[in-house]
Amino acid sequence: MCALFLAAIDSGRAQTNTTPKTTTKTNAITSTLNDSQNKPMNNQEPKGEGLRQLFANVFARWDSNHDGRLTLPEVIAVMENPRTTTDEAAAAMVVQHSLDIKHGDNPAKSLSLADVLALGSSPESEKSFERIRTHMGSINHELFLPAEPNIDEIHQGPVGDCYLLSPIAALVNCNPQAVRSMIRPSGDGYDVAFGNGTTIHVRLTEADLILPGLRKKSGHGIWLSVLQKAYFHIKGEQAQAKHGSEFVDEMTEGEILGGGSSAAVISLLTGHQFHNLNTRPQIGESAMQATARVSAMLTRLTDAKKVMTTSAGQAGEVLPAHIPRGHIHAVLGYDPVSRVVHVFNPWGNNVTPDGPPGLVNGYVIRDGHFDVPVDEFVRIFGGVGYETDQQAMPRGAKHAKKDKKQK
Repeated sequence: MCALFLAAIDSGRAQTNTTPKTTTKTNAITSTLNDSQNKPMNNQEPKGEGLRQLFANVFARWDSNHDGRLTLPEVIAVMENPRTTTDEAAAAMVVQHSLDIKHGDNPAKSLSLADVLALGSSPESEKSFERIRTHMGSINHELFLPAEPNIDEIHQGPVGDCYLLSPIAALVNCNPQAVRSMIRPSGDGYDVAFGNGTTIHVRLTEADLILPGLRKKSGHGIWLSVLQKAYFHIKGEQAQAKHGSEFVDEMTEGEILGGGSSAAVISLLTGHQFHNLNTRPQIGESAMQATARVSAMLTRLTDAKKVMTTSAGQAGEVLPAHIPRGHIHAVLGYDPVSRVVHVFNPWGNNVTPDGPPGLVNGYVIRDGHFDVPVDEFVRIFGGVGYETDQQAMPRGAKHAKKDKKQK
């Protein structure tokens, strides 16, 4: 995911589901993570050494098979090493991004010393390096800050993991203590005890701490990075069981995390089964009756503080402006008095409609939050996936019904 962060900071706010190439497996805790002091550490090398010179100094060490070329696995090994400095980690991310964008035209997927030195001489690379190392140095390494978890910290980057971030946002909204209780420091990292009984041990690198998903600022803890890394482990295991380790080794981290089932995530987080509420009129049901049925169910689910998600549009339907088709949103609740559904887009975006809010121009969106009248909601969103009271099946068991793979 490191390359994804680099792409995001170079191009600004990422608001699409497209999944650029990324790299896989960053699973060692950085030596700069100091849980005892719970404050940002600064292990940056002294300034004055340019990126080109830094590449010249480290190339031979990074080139672990001594063939004179750097490959993605070799660069990832640098970022997995707990002794890697902040500067080297930031520099490795620059090289990684260059290798990623060369995938289509460079079958060798490698860079020579001359290639890397030329990269280090690029003003654009130098600026990216400085942005990354500055951001790394500003990160607060506490697990949770006092007011956390906070839904407004969630900001989906280029990875198509709305299916993961939206259920997390919904759980944070209705039961933040459940998220706090889910993560515990353990040894060299954190144990994540999901609601369905699955426990994953997570070790973070500095690169993990700037994963897409968190707003690019230092005023938050690392709880979301831990949850994302834990789910990456789960998805990686599933891909390996299905395709084999050799196939998975060729997959990027974005390919593993990009696209998935919000039903599976809701069950994982809550320990309860997932059901779907069809918002469209059923056989013999008028539009008014369907709206009344959905209104009554949303009222019950909101009162029960259940995790809910939704996605917009069926093939051929025209959607309001700024409502992306197939994108998973969190449903934060329903007000039966005003008859308004509170929705959250994990993009965390801001929109002012080009005209009266509604089915044509879309809705006012602030940091991903927007309200939709229920009679319009049922015309835009085809269903609401929700947490039930029934115990979830053990990990690995198949659900009787699963929502479509979403990005």
